[in-house]
Amino acid sequence: MMLGPGSALSLAELKDAIKSNKSDGQIMNLIYGKVRSVISKTGPRQNMRIKTKSAVAGVRGTDFFVAYNGAKDATEISVLRGKVAVNTTQDLKKADTKLLKKGYTAEIKNIRAPKELPSALPQKGSVQGKQVRSQKIAAVAGFEKPISIRILSKEKLQLINTESTVKMDKGKIEEAPPEVKELIDRLEKKAVEVVVEDIKANDPEQFKKIENVASNATSIEMINSAVINDLETKAPIESEARKLSEEELLRNLKTGDDVYQKYFGN
Repeated sequence: MMLGPGSALSLAELKDAIKSNKSDGQIMNLIYGKVRSVISKTGPRQNMRIKTKSAVAGVRGTDFFVAYNGAKDATEISVLRGKVAVNTTQDLKKADTKLLKKGYTAEIKNIRAPKELPSALPQKGSVQGKQVRSQKIAAVAGFEKPISIRILSKEKLQLINTESTVKMDKGKIEEAPPEVKELIDRLEKKAVEVVVEDIKANDPEQFKKIENVASNATSIEMINSAVINDLETKAPIESEARKLSEEELLRNLKTGDDVYQKYFGN
């Protein structure tokens, strides 16, 4: 896990009451801030759930980025490899759960539904005292949809790379006792090994693109940056990404098509 500056999270173990209170995975509660995680399908956190005040997500072996904005009570979940199921509630089996795949990002907002639904979609202007700038941002009576789907653009990928890069203070490490330095070195090598094996097993095409970096990587940051750089070569700029309708993207989620290859030929 790469925790961004000014972020806080907690980890807890889930219990399955049906199976005599045995462990049923872990839950990561992102209180505020940003985090990038790589969860192996064969690792101890393979059944992990991610929770914020506005969203819950089920990890299915993947590389993903989560950002929670407390001021907006909104969560952004971006998938860099694998799949993540997202919803606004704890029940990930509900029909409105979205299964995101590589190249997709979702914004999940904590929106309270209106007591009464209008008979027609509002036009521009004022509806029940609320300002409505366009029909696209008003699902009913000026209320936004709780989950909106887009694809990851070059600009967004660059931002994720910047916000999830954690630079080690080599000076502090050199000052540490020998046993601590040895532990840090061992953990870093293990992290590189696990991530490389995960990419090789779950995204062979991506592995071919970053194989040279992977074979010479001395830090997890080198691998993570290589993954972002590979996606950047395929991703459109933000203005092009926004031209794809959410309806079209939702249809594509039901297929196994690579979103970049299908719409941009990359």
